[in-house]
Amino acid sequence: MSLTQVFRGKRVLVTGHTGFKGSWLVFMLRQMGAEVAGLSISEPENDLHAYYALKVSSHLVNPASAIGDVRSIETYREVIDETRPDFLFHLAAQAIVSVSYRDPLDTVTTNVIGVANACELVRTSDSAVTSVIVTSDKCYKNKERLEPYGEDEEMGGDDPYSASKGAAELIYHSYQTSYFNSADAAIASGRAGNVFGGGDWSPNRLVPDCMRDLLNGGSVTIRMPEAVRPWTYVLDILVGYMQLAAALDTDAGRYRGSWNFASGETRTVQEICDSMVAALGRGSVIVDAKATFGKEAGLLLIDPAKANERLGWRTSQSLNQSLKDTAEWYDRQAKGEDMFAYSAGYVANLLKDI
Repeated sequence: MSLTQVFRGKRVLVTGHTGFKGSWLVFMLRQMGAEVAGLSISEPENDLHAYYALKVSSHLVNPASAIGDVRSIETYREVIDETRPDFLFHLAAQAIVSVSYRDPLDTVTTNVIGVANACELVRTSDSAVTSVIVTSDKCYKNKERLEPYGEDEEMGGDDPYSASKGAAELIYHSYQTSYFNSADAAIASGRAGNVFGGGDWSPNRLVPDCMRDLLNGGSVTIRMPEAVRPWTYVLDILVGYMQLAAALDTDAGRYRGSWNFASGETRTVQEICDSMVAALGRGSVIVDAKATFGKEAGLLLIDPAKANERLGWRTSQSLNQSLKDTAEWYDRQAKGEDMFAYSAGYVANLLKDI
């Protein structure tokens, strides 16, 4: 069964629907014919954000209640009671590492209490809700080793963001082992990191920073040119989350647990920036090793073998092609094209094979 067949006509709640990944997820689900509700603390300030380019607010079945705080279990419960979702994708989070250094308490409460509330509401719901709790590859205790981390390895975190994601996974795990161990408890967590794609304008994230500088005709400055991450295209990651939800809905006992999603292709920060420069045909890269804002890992890799083998999940194209497509999306937006129409055609082409 295709993903479109799985989600057509289904009620889906996406928390964090105003974020970069959340915006694309709402857009893709609507392309499939799902009835989509949202819950996020605020709308983006940048009018170039994917949320506006993809007209996310016009897709929602609950526009009046879509803005709210997932840290309030009452607010979260009211939206669930109102929308009665068949599927829940919990993406709501404070997702920027640099912001976590400035406001660790907001990061920890959003990322931990939000997940705890999601788990508690799934536990106490009087109807089944197939749920995917999205965390991050930063949840692992990172020893900067060459071997990628598998799903059963130690949680940790030396910075506020990473610690919050490790804690969120521990909360999910505690609910899974204490409450979600029956055959019909359809809930899992998804871990991915360094997700890129069009419409992300977040500060202190590599691809958005590159595009801001390069589109303005300048040079992009990077801090850690040799740092290695598992870069993965946003649409591929979201397909992975949806494939996980579809599998859970069919056989919860087999697919519960935590899942890594990563392209398996690694690049250094320098190589990513060079790829964006090449794709646009202009700009340059400057290295400033002194421009740091806190402890940053030089190496972090996660192993997607479980998702590859058991879900049949793969990235749809090479990392180089995804970087080119991303640069093209930003370039088209900068030239004033209709990004809703362009993205609709792009997603429709992707979904026809899934």
